[in-house]
Amino acid sequence: MKTYNYIVALLLSLFIFACSKSEDKPDSNSLVGVYKLEKTGTNSYENGKIVRREIDEEKINGEMTLLADKSFRIVFSASGTSEVIVGTYDKENQVFNIQQDDDIIKTPYFFEDNYLVLVTEDNGNTKEVGYFRKK
Repeated sequence: MKTYNYIVALLLSLFIFACSKSEDKPDSNSLVGVYKLEKTGTNSYENGKIVRREIDEEKINGEMTLLADKSFRIVFSASGTSEVIVGTYDKENQVFNIQQDDDIIKTPYFFEDNYLVLVTEDNGNTKEVGYFRKK
């Protein structure tokens, strides 16, 4: 009987340990983190599919931070000037809500390969985009 109680106690301890470990693991699909802007460009679309992609030659330094409270900050710098953009993001609808003066600008994002692609300007069949890779 002592052996049986020992085995039950050991199994219970292992189960509790395993459960506590799985709760400590961060969500691998989480958007939270820091992203570096790797490239910018223009995507041209026909029937909802990309038919041409042009990558800009100008190097823009950018870093995006997505926080757990669903807020974000993007810092861009190019040609000696910097710009900071703040707002919130909606993971379910894949939209950034950018605070600009007294307005909120909604802009979509999507995932392509290992990039979070932020649409910075939508001109119908062409979209200006930034490709961010998680650090």
